[in-house]
Amino acid sequence: MIPVLFEDLKHRIAFRDVVEGDLPVLLVTLNDSWQFRHHWRLNNIEDQLRWFKEMSTNPLNCNVIAIDMDVGDAVGLYRLTSIDLTRGFANSAIDIFKDKRGRGLGRRVLYTGGEYAKEKGLKTLWLEVLEHNAASLVIHTGRGLKVLGVRRDAVRIGSRFINSVVIEWRLYE
Repeated sequence: MIPVLFEDLKHRIAFRDVVEGDLPVLLVTLNDSWQFRHHWRLNNIEDQLRWFKEMSTNPLNCNVIAIDMDVGDAVGLYRLTSIDLTRGFANSAIDIFKDKRGRGLGRRVLYTGGEYAKEKGLKTLWLEVLEHNAASLVIHTGRGLKVLGVRRDAVRIGSRFINSVVIEWRLYE
């Protein structure tokens, strides 16, 4: 059993470290995630292992698997990147596994991520959501999250560019 790093009893989500056994589901999730289209394209096990080692050893990043405590299933990946403990901010991202979407887990993982970030000493998180992702925008514009603006042509998917909405979450407001 992999030890739990953080539990949010209110939202019933726990976080644990990513382990090599998670790589098959992460291959699908990360290649589906717009955020990783800029950084890594994982095509085979060697790419996966390189990504896993980089992710595991970078002190400015934190990647954890989100667990639904009600059923014990892994439901997605939560990330904090570009962590700046001196100023108390980081970038945040959530990827819910495809077969787990549409069940309200994104909101639960988001709020658990906020509590986890507070425990790490962070005060502000920045997030980006593709502007056509209506469900995610609804989740990210509630509970004190504030839209800062739009990043034009933020990511290329196929032959077209898509804008992202930049969101700020001040965790103590």
